[in-house]
Amino acid sequence: MPVVLLHGLFLSGWVMRWLARALRRCGLRTAIFSYPTRRRSPAENAADLAAFIERLQAPQVDLVAHSLGSLVTLHLLARCDARRRVRRVVLLGPPLDGSVVARRLARRAAGRWLLGRSLERGLIGGRPAAPAGVDLVVIAGDRGWGFGWLLGGLPRPNDGTVAVAETRAPDCPRHRVCSVSHMGLVFSPRVARCVCRFLRDGAWGAAGARDDVGAGA
Repeated sequence: MPVVLLHGLFLSGWVMRWLARALRRCGLRTAIFSYPTRRRSPAENAADLAAFIERLQAPQVDLVAHSLGSLVTLHLLARCDARRRVRRVVLLGPPLDGSVVARRLARRAAGRWLLGRSLERGLIGGRPAAPAGVDLVVIAGDRGWGFGWLLGGLPRPNDGTVAVAETRAPDCPRHRVCSVSHMGLVFSPRVARCVCRFLRDGAWGAAGARDDVGAGA
């Protein structure tokens, strides 16, 4: 069963290669979905993701999505035709409640241009709810090093880009916090082990991860 990995805003599939290698080392097959983060909305990228999964010709897939990729994933899960193909889902640093940083940038024309169509039912809210019964977990970071730190005013604890509070939602109750930054969620060996255990064995927990604990930046 392949694991499909999705990157976040302003990035492309290359950034997920380290995590893909880590997952392959623990016995999982991987495929990376690269998508235009600004030029297409999360819903449109979800349609492309559904076609990508179809081309894999696998009965089911697992999904690991970082940041904006998490919102693309939730749009995918809102599609009944695609949802039945998904077994387990890991969301890394997802701005489930919208992003304070994105809302601040979107107040100005330059910020709206910068973020592009990622704002549409995405970074400033309006994403679909996670369907009941989906085997989905959230991993957040609380080491506040990142783009949001430069703008200031990001609620603590945060991962430098997304506040821990923004990663919580009633429809995504299985939640853990690790002492990593926003990009550290992609490159941390401890996070990779946690992701691997969950996808491979259904186990939810790993050394270095803490349930709903954040130490701040």
